[in-house]
Amino acid sequence: MNEETIDCTPVAVDEVPKGVVKRNITIMNDETLATLSMNPDQWFRIFKYNGNDINKVANTANSSLSYWSNKLWQKNDIDLEYKITRSKAEGTVEAYARLIRKDNNATDTH
Repeated sequence: MNEETIDCTPVAVDEVPKGVVKRNITIMNDETLATLSMNPDQWFRIFKYNGNDINKVANTANSSLSYWSNKLWQKNDIDLEYKITRSKAEGTVEAYARLIRKDNNATDTH
């Protein structure tokens, strides 16, 4: 029988192990934000993935864009609208985004 054990005793260490980072996807970057800023209200496909693990990639893309949407709204009062599409048959995930001009934003969705 494999018993569960927990040890909360503080032990001095010389080095903290680095965690495993598996996210190699960068969806939003300076170039993407600049392009969206220069073209408000225009939809852009900002990410496309072809592969096997589309659910994981779609969830990562959604999480990343949700983070950026909240960050831009809170710090800069900018509304980022985004949509994630996935096709199991084609094995693709695509992310689309646009920045919405304040004068066209009649309803506050946040």
